[in-house]
Amino acid sequence: KEIQTTLKQMAADNQVFSKSRPDASEAKIREALHLSLTRKVKETVLELQKVERQCSADRKDKAARQFRRVIPEASESEIQGLVDGGATAASMMKMKMAGVHVSVQEELDKVQARHTAVHRLEKSVVELC
Repeated sequence: KEIQTTLKQMAADNQVFSKSRPDASEAKIREALHLSLTRKVKETVLELQKVERQCSADRKDKAARQFRRVIPEASESEIQGLVDGGATAASMMKMKMAGVHVSVQEELDKVQARHTAVHRLEKSVVELC
C-alpha cells in the first residue's frame, strides 16, 4: 500500500512538473523513471506472490508427509482434510497419545483392582488358618 501511494504521488508530481515545464526533457526523464519503477515493483510483487505460493505448497507437502508417518492408516482424502484444516502432526500425536494414556490408565485400574482382590483373598486365607 505504501509503495502504491508513493508511486501515485510520483505520478501526480510528474504531471504537475510536466505542466509547469511542457518542453523540458527532465519531465520525460522523470516519466520514464516512474514507468520503470512501476514496472519493477509489479515484477517484484508477482515474484513475491510466486514464492509465497511455492512456500505454501511446500508447507502442505511437508505436513502431508508428517501425517502419513503419524497416521499410516489414514486415506489421502483424510490427510488432505487435516492439512487443509490446519491441523499439525504434533497435535495428532498428542491426540493419539492421549487415547493410549486413557487405555493404559484403564489397564492400571484393572491391575490395581485385582491386586486388592488378591490381598483380600490372602487376608481371608490367613484368617481361616
